[in-house]
Amino acid sequence: MNEVAADFTKVVLHFVQKEKIRREEAAGKPPSLKLMAEDELTQLYQNGYTRALGLVRSLAPERLTEFKALYEPDTKRRDLGPLNYCLQDYFTGIRPGAWDDWNADSICYTKTDLQKAILLSIANTIDQRVGNALLVLQASLFDREMDTSDELLAKGHLRAAGAVSGVVLEAHLATVATGRGVAARRGGVRSRPQDRARCRAPGPPSAARDGGAGGRATRRRACPRCR
Repeated sequence: MNEVAADFTKVVLHFVQKEKIRREEAAGKPPSLKLMAEDELTQLYQNGYTRALGLVRSLAPERLTEFKALYEPDTKRRDLGPLNYCLQDYFTGIRPGAWDDWNADSICYTKTDLQKAILLSIANTIDQRVGNALLVLQASLFDREMDTSDELLAKGHLRAAGAVSGVVLEAHLATVATGRGVAARRGGVRSRPQDRARCRAPGPPSAARDGGAGGRATRRRACPRCR
């Protein structure tokens, strides 16, 4: 991304230098800068535009039309003017006539600078865009896992269906907690009261409740899973 933006920066700088030389010549001064050759400039821009087009299409498709409109001509235009002159015109050798009072270089400078700004704006939000893509991928995986859980449930495999659903729920809650900056903590799963009533293991006798050491032991302790 940075390399592509650097190519656009060189093109922008070329138009700035070209304007400076034009003003020096208008003032009767010798040019103080040496410009890049036009064919070299064209190759530099075309290489950068091709690479940038793929990046914008992949990372910011909502900006693709805007990015291409700065380069491609309007298919409905009937004449050439400062409002519809585009970068493709310049790099294919189309220039305003000698009688026109507008400058193609200044228009190309503005359009190339806008394309560079779009690239830099995408680079500044690339982490967020990648994060959103990961969330979409994770949601798709979760959907598949839940479909598997539904199939297991339909076949009567209740425990297996519950286990799959539990893994999905745990992963989703962990993602939400991470996104909110909350530390997720693992804990045991508590069973229902009726399960705890059925899962009681005999415990040691209690002299306090049984009236002495010889009394009948009635105290029971809970299963470790049901505590």
